[in-house]
Amino acid sequence: MASGRLWREVPIGAPSGDVILEGFIDLLFETPEGYEIVDYKTDDIRAGEMESRMDHYRVQGEAYAELIRTITGKTPLAVSFVFVSASRVIRIDPATTPAGEPV
Repeated sequence: MASGRLWREVPIGAPSGDVILEGFIDLLFETPEGYEIVDYKTDDIRAGEMESRMDHYRVQGEAYAELIRTITGKTPLAVSFVFVSASRVIRIDPATTPAGEPV
């Protein structure tokens, strides 16, 4: 974030296959290596719920990565989910979702 190239509450949308994906990215920033996406989760997560919640959130993160990939032509380095109530960050690698495949 030291680069100063960061954006908060970024409205984003683009076609993906037969649908249009859209949403708001909580924080998007650019490093010399590429873009990173941060999504804050402020709901109360109880012990043992993290993995089941991540099933849903992973799809959301992959959709955000697909949108950034479609718009910029670059795959983001990571999507980080910041679980505020659990004081935990889970980072996924969007490079594992092939470019051009709808999520």
